Amino acid sequence: RRRRFDASLGALKSLAERSRTLPDLTPAYEFDPELLVLWGSLDAPELRREAKTFADVLSSRIKRLRTAKVEFHDPDLWALRIADMSNRLERLIAEPKASSLDEPVVSIPGWTAYSIESYDDRAAALPRARWTLKDGAIAHAPGRSKDYLIYQTPIGGDYQLDYEVNHLGLDQIRVVIGGTAIAISDDKKLEIGAIGSTSRKIDIKPPLDDSPSGWFSFSIAVKGNMTTISIGGRKIHDEPISASRDPWICLYQEALGRGSIRGMKIKGGVAETRIDLSAGSSLPAWRRDYFGARSAKAWFKRGGEIFGKGPKRYEDDDANNRRFMYEGVMQSRSDEIENRGSDVEALFVYNRPIPDGSTIEYEFYRDDAAKIGSSPAFGGRAFLIEREGVKVHTITDLGYETRGIKADNAVAVEADRRGAAPLPVKDKAWNRMKITLHDGKIMLTLNERLIYETAIDPAEPSLFEIFHYEDRTEARIRKVFLSPPAGGDAPKGSLIAEPR
Repeated sequence: RRRRFDASLGALKSLAERSRTLPDLTPAYEFDPELLVLWGSLDAPELRREAKTFADVLSSRIKRLRTAKVEFHDPDLWALRIADMSNRLERLIAEPKASSLDEPVVSIPGWTAYSIESYDDRAAALPRARWTLKDGAIAHAPGRSKDYLIYQTPIGGDYQLDYEVNHLGLDQIRVVIGGTAIAISDDKKLEIGAIGSTSRKIDIKPPLDDSPSGWFSFSIAVKGNMTTISIGGRKIHDEPISASRDPWICLYQEALGRGSIRGMKIKGGVAETRIDLSAGSSLPAWRRDYFGARSAKAWFKRGGEIFGKGPKRYEDDDANNRRFMYEGVMQSRSDEIENRGSDVEALFVYNRPIPDGSTIEYEFYRDDAAKIGSSPAFGGRAFLIEREGVKVHTITDLGYETRGIKADNAVAVEADRRGAAPLPVKDKAWNRMKITLHDGKIMLTLNERLIYETAIDPAEPSLFEIFHYEDRTEARIRKVFLSPPAGGDAPKGSLIAEPR
């Protein structure tokens, strides 16, 4: 046994040295032996510390290449798998009796953990993030590609948020206010931008000094239509903010980041009781790209409506206007889906977990002859609004699907249907949909009539979504409002409280 241990330890050290010397452009698949060795070390307690050191070497390589903007083959999934191994090893070293397959449990009073999932994240079976709270500091350990911790009370009005972070660059936990993430880059520039879009870098003059303690203090003041950012007691930048800003305070961390945040305190602010989710033009709290880059171009806002691109071009008020701007790029509307086959799923996701006790109301346009229509979705299930009654569609993982379901899957669950057929859906008209979350159940009310009631899957993120088949219909929705649970008060003082 001792000889096997010495040989295994030697192999780990040899692989670590090899990874340090491989060229920067080495494809990710050439590191498969390293991943297999790390996976095997999970169930070998005597090897875990050396394996964790090895995983840290690989993580450092990824961070260095990303900071230097070196492009190499298939970096994202490899980076997430290395982060997963590092996270599991760290947890098993701290909790030797835990299972290597355990999912992390996050319980921080007042906050909800959420990892952005895409179809390939799910297929890769990557775990969700591990956020921990100790001695007044929240720390992040790697999870999926984008990890969030969201404060459960939506806050509006004027307020000031103070906090400290202990890293810069990729390891820094970013605070998201009004849909905008705020951070300091590795080269000590202020970095501002919506998650998923290109951030702007702003020079800090005079340059930011190093912190002897390793912690950097931030102060974010929101007043009227302006956000003022101060670091170390020094005003750095004023940033305009929309009157219809996203009211959720979020912590955001890249998958490989291992930052911490502490001392989060708030002064002022009011608890929002009704939130217009369709306000503004950029919709920073919504995700367009669940199905990848091609789906990101399929959703856009024009006037007071949100559109999901369909098989038929929607005629503009000006019949000659066939182009529109999306994230600074001019896009063209095509008459049909470009060679994508049939049953093309499209999903527009409100990227904030919806708390139990909430109500969502919106309007959707339905015109069967013109192929316009959409359905509500929640937690990975779409509730298809069909004449004879609601059918449940499980949203797939496209080419990565492992559950044996097809893109056109739809099941009628008679026990969950409410009321007699047909549904009270209006053709060539706007329809009102109300979604109520209560005691672990979701209830759908269409044009003032309850039509469906079912249990929420606790294993799925509690996300509100709009679904349609892109090759069948165009989606049009408007007047999307969220009413959080009644009785919530704006926080006062610290936003970080230890569990009782």
